[in-house]
Amino acid sequence: MKQDRPLQWFRDFEPLTSHTQSSGLDRYATETVQLGILCIKCRHVRRWLQDNWEKATTAKRFKREFGHHASGEKLEKSYQDGCHLCTHIWHSLIETNTHLFLKQRLRKRKSRLTKIRNGSAVKITIQKFTGVRKHNTKDIIFEFKASVQLSATRLIGDLLYIRQDENVTAPITTNAPAVTTSRKRKRNPSTTLDHQELPTIPIETCTRSASSFALARRWINECVESHDHCRRASANALPKRLLEVTRHASDIRLRLVDTADLLTSAPSPKYACLSYCWGGTATFKLTQSTTHTLRTGIPATLLPQTIRDAALTTLELTLSLLWVDSLCIIQDSAADWAAEAATMCDVYRGSFVTLAATAAASSAAGMFSARDPLMYSPCPLASLLPGNSGGRVASLYPHSHSRGADSFAQWPLHTRGWVVQERILPRRTLGFGPVLAWECWQASRDEFDFFARGGDDLLLPKHPSLCRRFYETIVDGVGGQEPGRLSGFAARRVLDLWVSIVIEFTGCKLTVLSDRCAALAGLVAAVKARTGWRNVAGVWETGLVPQLLWKRAYDNEEPRRTGLRPYWSWAAIEGGVYFPAATRSRLDLVADVVVASEQDLVGVAYDKAAELPLALRVSCVPFKLDSDLGKPEGWPSHDDGDAFKIERDTTGEDDPELFLPLAEGGPELYGIAVAPSSKYPGAFERVGYASSFIWENKDEVKKRRPLFSGDDSKATFILV
Repeated sequence: MKQDRPLQWFRDFEPLTSHTQSSGLDRYATETVQLGILCIKCRHVRRWLQDNWEKATTAKRFKREFGHHASGEKLEKSYQDGCHLCTHIWHSLIETNTHLFLKQRLRKRKSRLTKIRNGSAVKITIQKFTGVRKHNTKDIIFEFKASVQLSATRLIGDLLYIRQDENVTAPITTNAPAVTTSRKRKRNPSTTLDHQELPTIPIETCTRSASSFALARRWINECVESHDHCRRASANALPKRLLEVTRHASDIRLRLVDTADLLTSAPSPKYACLSYCWGGTATFKLTQSTTHTLRTGIPATLLPQTIRDAALTTLELTLSLLWVDSLCIIQDSAADWAAEAATMCDVYRGSFVTLAATAAASSAAGMFSARDPLMYSPCPLASLLPGNSGGRVASLYPHSHSRGADSFAQWPLHTRGWVVQERILPRRTLGFGPVLAWECWQASRDEFDFFARGGDDLLLPKHPSLCRRFYETIVDGVGGQEPGRLSGFAARRVLDLWVSIVIEFTGCKLTVLSDRCAALAGLVAAVKARTGWRNVAGVWETGLVPQLLWKRAYDNEEPRRTGLRPYWSWAAIEGGVYFPAATRSRLDLVADVVVASEQDLVGVAYDKAAELPLALRVSCVPFKLDSDLGKPEGWPSHDDGDAFKIERDTTGEDDPELFLPLAEGGPELYGIAVAPSSKYPGAFERVGYASSFIWENKDEVKKRRPLFSGDDSKATFILV
């Protein structure tokens, strides 16, 4: 029995749209596959594990090698025919660098694919788990690794894990009859599949299936009925306009309505929001000329596929109202755009659920995907009967489960800077990609347990997601404290959250570099409402110094200036940044830093008719930099050599003139490198991040501290 399903690569998105009907993908809307069907070679592995489980698990050391398919071509054939275990083996050999970007992955795949197809003697090695026991590895029993013989060496695949599955208790039958992959073909041991009696149901090969919608409704019902955090009534203002979605026979229609008109019949109307990539594709939009048409109502077929899919999903979730930016904000009205953009925070926070088209790069691609469930699903290998392990089933988890964080983070929607606040603000988000995913203020779910079975890359639940951290710190009021009355601990939690948001945001893409601050305006408004703090160019006035100690991320090699000022803000450069000092449990300030007043700018030349430049007044002990030595003049040496380092913010700018130390954390001194400002004579501009590791113990710290913290040596600078 050959299992028909889309053969694809891990994490790839195969849009299930009307345009795919000619390619045959649309047939997967109703197709299913059965988990656990194995070829003869894999049946041998399963039977051995079943018969020797107790011996293998109780042995102090255990390692067993199995001969498998005679060639890479036969392995590929078995994978294509639907052997569940061969599917995992095949992808573990192919996909070893899922963190790479798409073009890099394609080149890597092509190279490995050729090698595997020309290889021989596939081998499987199973041994006791040797890793460190952590929250996400406690149920791992064995390590599983496949390899294929090349001409002079063996190509080794990704490390997989056999885990005890707590959710499955039915036994596996290992003597079920074999079924060939084709009735016309004689039985071939390399392609014969074994249909086991499995404790699972068939899984659909697309995310537009009835069971996918049923799963989404189940997640929502669980959240509404049992999540206290998510059930809290929202006091957020409603959007000005919404789309009323209705079904007429087999057609879906959308009509633009004013929210004010809905309040007479529904005081708190429930609506869904759509988060998606426009992608530059031509689309029907709300403009001054199309307003009347939309108010009359239009068929969904006139809209891009993603919006059509969102309308269908809205109805399947038993809702009738949908908010889409391109259809609810007048696109050619600057006044309407400004007014609605200012309430974006409330729109997403007030939604009943946000629908995220996570894997679609444009609005033409749609939300739904054809996919291979075998690639993402665990493969049952041994029945752990009640006599030995409480009735559990041991399953091999695919390599995708150790790449869980990568798989979600690199989908197109999650790489857009504007979407960061769309991911954090809603109380509930339902994500559509190759897999269905869910996140709310209390839980994360997905249909194949990426979050529950995540590898080392995925820190949940030890480090909650930004969505839940935002709820706990901002929505819940940092332990219920009143706005503007935060304890020191609560303020630290808010700043830690903000640093994490900035790191996440700056790693994403922006089409317009000058949107660096505007794209976080909704989150800034939410934090300000909770804390009462003032935000200056993406930096909070409270806890100012640690936020100034940012540096370029390692992969941000040649950033440009965004055109934004001040230069001391992370918003002044493009690309990723991070905050080395933010992880310090204790940070002692060695400088006084405040937002400069008009009086502080007396010695700075600027256009008095224009707005005051955003400036800081910094009082610290400055050190003049020696351009030849690359460190401050007279900087003390260390037995192991100097460890003073300057990392420039951008290239091709003026050399730094001064090092301004701002804080000390343990053995490290943190500061910034500055140069005189050409735009504002009399002031200085940040040009880099600087740090030093020249002391190692408390005695050294006491000895060196007067060098950078003596009040008599401090000078005052204006930083712009």
